Amino acid sequence: MARGCAYQWRDQSGKAEWSLDGDVLLLAPEDASPQAFALQECAGISGDGLQVELAFADCRLALQRLGQDGPTLLERLWRTWPSTRAEALRLTGSGSPGRFQGHWQGRPCALLLFQDMLLLAPEGGDLHPVFLALLQRISFDPSAYSVRLTGWDGQALVLDKLAGQTEAFLAAVKAARAALAKEATETAARHLPGLPAVTRTTLAAAWLPGRFMNLVELDRGFPGFTKAFHDSWVRASLRVEEAGALLAWAGPDGCWAGFGRPGLGLEQAGTAAQASEASPASAIDGPDLQSSPSSDPQDSADCLLWLLCGKGDAWLLETLTERDHASYRFTGGAELPLLASQLLCAPQFSREALYQPLESLTGERSGLAVAARELDFLVELRARFKGRAIHGGMDRWRRESGLV
Repeated sequence: MARGCAYQWRDQSGKAEWSLDGDVLLLAPEDASPQAFALQECAGISGDGLQVELAFADCRLALQRLGQDGPTLLERLWRTWPSTRAEALRLTGSGSPGRFQGHWQGRPCALLLFQDMLLLAPEGGDLHPVFLALLQRISFDPSAYSVRLTGWDGQALVLDKLAGQTEAFLAAVKAARAALAKEATETAARHLPGLPAVTRTTLAAAWLPGRFMNLVELDRGFPGFTKAFHDSWVRASLRVEEAGALLAWAGPDGCWAGFGRPGLGLEQAGTAAQASEASPASAIDGPDLQSSPSSDPQDSADCLLWLLCGKGDAWLLETLTERDHASYRFTGGAELPLLASQLLCAPQFSREALYQPLESLTGERSGLAVAARELDFLVELRARFKGRAIHGGMDRWRRESGLV
């Protein structure tokens, strides 16, 4: 049933009727054509019920004079928008989320805690992902009664006014973070048998699923890592020759290693077609990248091992344990390891959202366009993306990778 309001949108204003149909807000102005506003495109919600604002990339929709229907509309929007927007940004996380309420940067904020990610939905702002693998410390400040989440880069995020849920939230975040450490311990036990158990345990506290770490830093912090890594995990990988070429090109101080879960991170979204070698930045995945059944047990690896290698401002991202991926070329600086870590941590990321031009994200790929346009770390990586190197033989791959 439609309800009355006053509205402002771009250069239009006046009286209108509104209705909320699932995840679409329908607005029927008295003196203009009806419009439909998809909540997946909405980048923030604010208001007190008497008036409600929806932020979009280039404008805000303001609804006023909502009367007694305003609080109901606002409550329905907050119930629907975070999950709808999360799906559009490919940030739905693993498992069913626990839901909390708090404040972040002085604003009310809905909190969705997944198994591997905390999703913040602040009033008036867009969703902000906090990947648990990228957190070094989770602490409680009794004086402010707040929770502090500190990343490996030293950046801290503070959440407070958790409405009596502070202890429950703190315990839940620590439990989810501990589960990732347990997963990392089990992964190290399977793939790094040359490391003593104590070293594997301390390693797993830092080298979590999705986090890229520098090989020199790994060997310095966990003696024997480099030898165990090369002798077991790399040697058993499908791309051992490429790994050797990348390590020789960048050197240990220019190489970062990371691992992610199979089926998560760099998924294929649509039907692949033949790659265009003439224009790699706009090429569609070719036969080298298409998923296909295989009898090779290594094609069904329990996790995906990645190398990120940089020399000067040239970077290459390569998976060593899955046959159906190209190498990704970037240009940039010291920001690349963190950006690539966010990419690897992202639960439902599709590789086409990384390399396809926006104008190509149509049809069955149209669901990737919102993330490609508006997900911060993905936008940053897309700006640095320079093309792909197809695995069509070592000579061709070296040329396309820029190693020769």
